[in-house]
This record gives sequence, C-alpha cells and structure tokens, in this order.
Amino acid sequence: MYTVKLKQNLSKLTHNDKVIAEYIGKNLQDQKGFTSYDISNNLKVSQASVIRFSKKLGYDTFQDLVADIQMDEEWEKEINPKESTIETFEKIKYSYNYGLDEVLKHNTVETFEQAVAALDQADSIYCYGAQTSGALTEVFTNRLLEIGKKAFNIKDTLTAQSILRNLGREDVLFVISATGETKMTLKLVKTAADLGIKVISVTGSQENTISKLSTYSLRSSVYRIYTNMFSIINRCTQLYLLDCLFISIYKKNPSRYKEKYDEISLLLDDELGHGIKEKDRNNG
Repeated sequence: MYTVKLKQNLSKLTHNDKVIAEYIGKNLQDQKGFTSYDISNNLKVSQASVIRFSKKLGYDTFQDLVADIQMDEEWEKEINPKESTIETFEKIKYSYNYGLDEVLKHNTVETFEQAVAALDQADSIYCYGAQTSGALTEVFTNRLLEIGKKAFNIKDTLTAQSILRNLGREDVLFVISATGETKMTLKLVKTAADLGIKVISVTGSQENTISKLSTYSLRSSVYRIYTNMFSIINRCTQLYLLDCLFISIYKKNPSRYKEKYDEISLLLDDELGHGIKEKDRNNG
C-alpha cells in the first residue's frame, strides 16, 4: 500500500524525499527504473537518500517499496460508494491481511520475546495511549488485570506523571501511538527514559521518536482505508500484537496465571451474585 503510506507520511518528507516521490509517481509503469541506484542517478541525489526515503515510509528495504507498488497496481484499494458490498468487504479484508503480514515482517522474534519477558517480570505496568490508542491500552490493561498483573490505565495528565514517577526500574511503561509522535505519550516516554524505566511501545512502521526512545519497540502497519467521503484507521494490526503479547505472557507461567485468573473470576462472580441478591431484596 505504497500510496497510503505516502499520504500518511507527507508532512515528514524533506525536499529530496518529495522529489523522489514525484519521480516514482510519474514512472509507476516503468519497473526497469525502479532500483535505488537508477533513481539516484536519474535525479542526481545520493543512493542513500533513496533508501532513507523508503525507510521513512516504513519499509525495511527499497525493494520492499517496489514490491508494494506492484501490489498497488494489481488492486485499486480505495473504497467507492458505488461498488458492491462484496467488493468493499474484499478490500477491507485485503487491508487487514496485508497489515498482519506487515506486523510479522517488521518485528523480530528476539525483540518481541524481550518485551514479553519485561512484561512478565514487571511488578507494575502502566499502560497509556491517547484517543483511540487509549481504548486499545484499556483493553490490554483489563487483560493483564484478569491474570493478576498490577496494571494501570489512567488518562489524567497529573495522575499519569505521578504514577510514572513511582514506578521502579523493573516496572514497565507500555504505550500505543499510531504516529509515534503523540504529544502526551511522547512526554511520558521521555520522562520514563530519563528515570531509567523500561518503555515498550507499539507504533506505526514509519520512523518515529517514540520508537527510538523505547527500550523495546514493536511496529504495526497502521494506515488509513480511504474512501471518497472520509478515511478510517485500520487498527487490527495493533489488536493482533496485543493478543500475541498477552498469550505469550500467559505462556511464561500458565499455572500461576491460571490460578490468579480463577481467583479473580471467583471474586467477580461473588460480587455479581451479591449484587443480584441485593437488587432482588430491594425489589421485594
């Protein structure tokens, strides 16, 4: 989805980047000119500039960018109000499948396992995200609480800073930010880094500040699905990563986490049962 990634990162592109993007846009059909060397030679820019351009868009190599362009040509991704329901379903399914493949490509097993180990060993985990990312961190927080982890999900700025400053070096700040530049999230990450607290981040695949400051950086292909009316952000890749993290944490010590889960479930069942009895008594 080269065109989608390009739209997403336009504001971050330098003059040279925009020249390269314009050249690629004008020569989409000419695959022979699509090597970093040929583009640098034709535009009189360094080959390193072409490679940096591809990395800014979230590609590991320039050849990945070329492969993505070829996929764009095979399928028109933008949703048209006049198309059939099946066509719309297929396009959304394609974007989801594409995004999940990107997650596997952008994250090494080593980094993922290190992040899981840090979450498993942490006494306290503070989860933070702004707006929609905040809804996702709330889901992750609730899952951690269900297996007995001490997890927090507070949005208030003052409380957030207070909690962060009371975390220990073995604790974790876990953040989600699609852009990797969200103002409040970035502020918390910088504070954690200064305090020596581990930071695990889930950001988009493009280069970003939060990822660079994180102890363990996980990437998701967060991009927009465009229509003629508006655009929506595809978040399924982030949910996929959260599921993978949670299941992997549970695998670290299944018996301990199962015991904690059963204890908490029993307490919730007792509380729910008491609430129902109290309601019946009041109605009686």
